[in-house]
Amino acid sequence: KQGVVGLGMMSDHGLKEHGWKISDYEWNHNVGRGPQLWRFRTFMMENILGRSSTTTIQRRRDKPLLLISERSSRRKFDMRPYATFIQDTFGDEVEVRSVVLRNLSMEEQVRTTAEASIMFSMCGGGTFTGMFLPRGASLVLWYQSDIP
Repeated sequence: KQGVVGLGMMSDHGLKEHGWKISDYEWNHNVGRGPQLWRFRTFMMENILGRSSTTTIQRRRDKPLLLISERSSRRKFDMRPYATFIQDTFGDEVEVRSVVLRNLSMEEQVRTTAEASIMFSMCGGGTFTGMFLPRGASLVLWYQSDIP
């Protein structure tokens, strides 16, 4: 709704060009903006899921939810083997959920991410959904240097 207009400035690119450029590392416009980013996250959740969403999303789980962003259409990288490895390694101690974010509605993406303890994803625009992770959660990014 109203918050979508501000999404671009909340990304890692801001006013810079999109993509992975060497000059991207000359300055970072998000340093020190944690509280502002959190308020924007809350605003977006309330507009996408409803005002009570920030209190009704399940925060505590019997076991941690590990969210795997399965594939990136542009980068041709498959995370499914990692999901299998994690599930085999930790068994019943964790819940591993593999998703293809582009196949989920915006509401499903936000709700699923807000329930996760750890999100694994390939570097790129799709990781923006990680903005909806709860406090204390982690986003683990894969980066391949040979991908344009």
